[in-house]
Amino acid sequence: MGFFPLHDASTIIDGCNGLLLYYASWPPAFHIVNPTTRRRAALPAPRARALLSVLSFDPCKVLCFAGWLPRGATIKVFDSGRGAWRGPA
Repeated sequence: MGFFPLHDASTIIDGCNGLLLYYASWPPAFHIVNPTTRRRAALPAPRARALLSVLSFDPCKVLCFAGWLPRGATIKVFDSGRGAWRGPA
């Protein structure tokens, strides 16, 4: 993974359909990395601090669980088509 410049300063937090979801703590950012094609994309930071982040079965979406509720969680979804997070503010 030497082609990904933040590999040593990031943590792999999930994988789906051959893609890896990295999290860099400084500056805080998510990165989607395809080890096969060596392509990568940085995601804008979600507005709320993520407690748990995963790639969904559609690898174009990243789910961030931002707040635990009595029956579930507040969820932010990164929509790669729009290039933005959506969900409750």
